[in-house]
Amino acid sequence: MISSRRQNGTLIKNISCTANFEAFLGDFLSVFNEMFPQKTYFNKMTKLKWITKGIKISSAKKRQLHKEPRHNKKIEFIEYVKRYKITFKKVVKAAKQMTHNKLFLKHENKSKAVWSVVKQELDTKSSRHGISTIKLEDEIIVNPARISECFNEFFINVVKPEVNIADYENNVCPFGLNHNSECLFKFKTVSTIDVEKIILKLKNKNSAGWDGIPAKALKFVCKIIGYPLSKVINQSFEQGSFPEVLKYAEVKLLLKKGSREDMGNYRPISLRPVLSKMFENAAAMQIQNFMEKYDIITENQFGFQRGKSTTDAINKFIDKISTSLDNHNKVAGIFCDLTKAFDSVNHALLIYKLDKSNVLNWLTSYSSNRKQSDCLIKCSKLLFKMENSSPRCPSRLDSRTYFVIVLYK
Repeated sequence: MISSRRQNGTLIKNISCTANFEAFLGDFLSVFNEMFPQKTYFNKMTKLKWITKGIKISSAKKRQLHKEPRHNKKIEFIEYVKRYKITFKKVVKAAKQMTHNKLFLKHENKSKAVWSVVKQELDTKSSRHGISTIKLEDEIIVNPARISECFNEFFINVVKPEVNIADYENNVCPFGLNHNSECLFKFKTVSTIDVEKIILKLKNKNSAGWDGIPAKALKFVCKIIGYPLSKVINQSFEQGSFPEVLKYAEVKLLLKKGSREDMGNYRPISLRPVLSKMFENAAAMQIQNFMEKYDIITENQFGFQRGKSTTDAINKFIDKISTSLDNHNKVAGIFCDLTKAFDSVNHALLIYKLDKSNVLNWLTSYSSNRKQSDCLIKCSKLLFKMENSSPRCPSRLDSRTYFVIVLYK
């Protein structure tokens, strides 16, 4: 149906990529909303998988037996009730263990599975609770609109690092031989197959941005939308422009620790449209391939690098310690924890390092004029402008990519 409304992903070259993407998105949403109309569901209690029909019957009997000793004082009956409760507790424990073991075996991310079980057992629902009050200096704020404004202002201005660009003028720029040389990096053409691979690699999540399109829906039609999307992505790279409609995000606040009234105890999670990840992953893949090809990033950089992890860093660190101790050398270690590291990325320095690169205009467009709305106000979401901010959410092209580029000196 999509291809019939816009035959072969027709692209109008004399207009901006934003206009072409909006046309594509309009066609897609018209079909999507027609096939999947919105429905309202009432929240229900989460059904625990370990609760079987037999456990429900036994639980009802246990509650009944718990009341009867008030009238039946026989020692034999009281002992029977105690034994029944102990047996029921063992059965529940065994059922939980069996269910959790099955979850651990089939889950790829074991750590995530363990923590989901821990949170379920502890019944931690801190992230679901609304934020009713916050404390700003000595003032207690209760107005939802004012709370939204305070959070937006806080996260935008939480870190403002001062960097002197002159200190970097004599250093080699990562995307050129030197700052005055021609840039080595240029965006390559993205094929339909590349877009299809990007779509199929997305995680099967039901979460979606403002457009309401989840990753699962895109996977079902990847063969249909692959061609028109590849055309729009290539036009975006050529024009050095990121579609404006993909710069809107919905922000959820997760409590990390401590008091609910302290804004510094919250972590913002940005829900962006899944379609924006097509552009981001296509760009990030080319940038990372370029940095690997020309050995721009040191081999000792383990974070946010393809094929590397913190486990590799620990193994290398232990190996160096063992080798030094075997050679009767003294060993000392210095560990630094960078607070708000991703928020500390200086955009002026980033732009300097990407100068003379045709990726500069695209990344500048990607990072600028972003707007966000939080989920505190259900009836009327306020839209805030984000200045010098990259999206605060896990993606291959975000503050982490910027952070690694700026680290290179």
